[in-house]
Amino acid sequence: MSYYTAIILMSWIALGVLCISIHENYRISKKDKRMLYLTCVLIAVSALAEWLGERFSGDTSVPTWLLRMTKCADYTLTPIVGGAFIAQFHSNSIRVKLIKWVLVVNSVFQVTACFNNWMIIIDDENNYIHGPLYPIYMTFYLVITALIAIEFAVYGRHFRRQNRGSLYATMFLVFFGIFIQEIFGGEIRTAYISLTLGMTALYIHNAEFSQIVADDTIRTQEFQILVNQIQPHFMFNCLSVIRETYHENVENGDKAITQFAKYLRHNMDSLIGKQIVSFSEELEHVKGYVSLQKLRFGDELDVRYEFECTDFSLPTLTLQPIVENAITYGVRKQREHIGIVTVQTHDYKDRVEVVVNDNGPGFDYKDIKEDDKTSHIGITNVKERLRHACGGELIIDSVPGEGTTVTIIIPKNQGEVNR
Repeated sequence: MSYYTAIILMSWIALGVLCISIHENYRISKKDKRMLYLTCVLIAVSALAEWLGERFSGDTSVPTWLLRMTKCADYTLTPIVGGAFIAQFHSNSIRVKLIKWVLVVNSVFQVTACFNNWMIIIDDENNYIHGPLYPIYMTFYLVITALIAIEFAVYGRHFRRQNRGSLYATMFLVFFGIFIQEIFGGEIRTAYISLTLGMTALYIHNAEFSQIVADDTIRTQEFQILVNQIQPHFMFNCLSVIRETYHENVENGDKAITQFAKYLRHNMDSLIGKQIVSFSEELEHVKGYVSLQKLRFGDELDVRYEFECTDFSLPTLTLQPIVENAITYGVRKQREHIGIVTVQTHDYKDRVEVVVNDNGPGFDYKDIKEDDKTSHIGITNVKERLRHACGGELIIDSVPGEGTTVTIIIPKNQGEVNR
């Protein structure tokens, strides 16, 4: 077995393994699977045509017409493989349309030139050499290659920056293998092994990106579930405050209802459907909630704001539940002196911290009974959404009899989370 035969054989085996992987991938649609299978078959048949052309050349027992047909198939199918690569992108750009037309023209040209000496000349020893019109084929070849390279580059711009590297490396792998063969020729036959490896790398890239998209979708759904979970809890607490306000002062109760309606209209609608909001938006949400609570507690509640920075973003409904907890479990249970809640922001090199402190009775979360933990839904909820949305963290430091400090940590290296 020659070295070149071994390379072609390994390419076929690799393409077979790739087809098995494609078949087992349930995330790929039937239409996309058919296109992937077709591309693998085109590579295999093109490799076979080139291999047969090399095997038949110089073998006087092989009919001349058969050698011509194998070379015709080689020169026709090889550019079509490049078009099949681009077909994976589902693009309808002018470049793709131009590639299709060039492929059609080249195919007609090759079939027309098959049984004359335009493309190949066969001598008495049944060896073939390039014919006088071979440069026309190379022109088609170079045009198609350039258009494919541009389409690869444009396609890569649709991905996040961290997902482009493998795509461009795949393009380099394919072109490098083809150019090595075209430049050196002879026994250096690297085109089809590079096409096989490139097809495999492209499949892996797309499969991994599909998984990333699926994971993002799941995270979005989980995030929305968490938001939907916290909204009824928040509504219940607000209505409880309004009821208690009515019992103590009917006029303040009316004001509380008006404030609550205004709060819902201006704040809740702006947050629904968003994962990330600016700190300013979240702060407006908090201030609306605090003004509602002030109607209930009056001078018994003092909320203070101390900011080092405000130009950053955070997961929606992150700060409000923490302030809500501080008031509910701090101020409402604090009857000996004024309940003070302080909201601070701190700017560090690698993170932003939002700190909420209250001077309430404090608590030990580990000692809370399981049945009572539903009342602390805001804490668990915020932890999950911070983790999902930005890789953030929530730290609770509570001392019974002294108060509670909750720190929200937002990393600065989380791309779109921070401005």
